[in-house]
Amino acid sequence: MNAFPLRIGDRGRVVLPAALRRASGISEGQEVIAVVEDDGRIVISAADRLMDQLREACTRMGQRDGIADLRTWRAESEAARLDRLENPEIDPKTVARRGRELLADLGIE
Repeated sequence: MNAFPLRIGDRGRVVLPAALRRASGISEGQEVIAVVEDDGRIVISAADRLMDQLREACTRMGQRDGIADLRTWRAESEAARLDRLENPEIDPKTVARRGRELLADLGIE
């Protein structure tokens, strides 16, 4: 793993050094997506790569019964408990975690 020190500038701006952009394959003008993890980590990914992963997952789901997969996941997860109103409050962190679990089950990392 490569680590690159960054500094938050005025107006909250962060400059990604050229070495970091080269290592990640991100180029000038390219759209990126930043995700804040539950532990506060910020993950920056190239938007086009995430879209490619999503398309690939959808293709794989098309080869399987995606509805059955989703129903199985929901039945085996915390979502089933929430649906049964055992816990009527939906915590945003729980929703985010469930979404990450589904993406992981689909092979999107």
